[in-house]
Amino acid sequence: MQGDRDADGCCGEAQMNVVTKWLISVVVLGLVTLEVMPVPELNRIGEALALIGGALVAVWTLLANRRDQRVERVLRLHEEFTTGEIGNARWRLRNHLARALPAGAKPHQVGQVRTAQLESGKLGQYESVVVSASPRYDATLILRFFERVRVAQNQGAVDPLMVCSLLGRHAGWWEIAILRSESYVQEREPLTLLTDWANQYARKYAQRPGLEKWWCARERNFEGTVELEDQRRRAQARS
Repeated sequence: MQGDRDADGCCGEAQMNVVTKWLISVVVLGLVTLEVMPVPELNRIGEALALIGGALVAVWTLLANRRDQRVERVLRLHEEFTTGEIGNARWRLRNHLARALPAGAKPHQVGQVRTAQLESGKLGQYESVVVSASPRYDATLILRFFERVRVAQNQGAVDPLMVCSLLGRHAGWWEIAILRSESYVQEREPLTLLTDWANQYARKYAQRPGLEKWWCARERNFEGTVELEDQRRRAQARS
């Protein structure tokens, strides 16, 4: 799908498992050799096994460090999304979207807007005079954040399961809340690509921890919307 690296989330783990099996094989081979080989041959084989074992340990350590770095990147991204400037922007804009709801909407429903609607009119500014930010600025912060996540995910720089479970739902939620617009295709496209990848991943690995009740928040806030059904259709079509 879309050229994603580590799309199944298993490549790093699989590589480490292979190296571990090779290490075990080297140890077993060394123990067997002790029983059957004469001393001169044993010394030469022992040296060779030691070199192979050392190389395998180095590779295993490299893979383990790489996975730790990918996990750490996800944790930093999640912290950035839930705190500070972006965290505040999320809550401001989410509450602001209530003004886009039609009359008679349910209390748990959330409005949907196009980015152009956030530039003027009643949706173009926050009600509170204390807030210096604008809805359009906050939407831009959110979209640019997901652009960074998409690049990191597509390049295999983050742990797939963690980025899907911690940020995938949020991407899908905002992909429905901020509607597509022909005038802002490039700005919004990374969010759609990240959403499609996360939905496909969650569908394929639904039993993995952190991926339970995948659609729950979107079903509650955007029940009956065309965009929610479109997300579901795309996820099924690409699985």
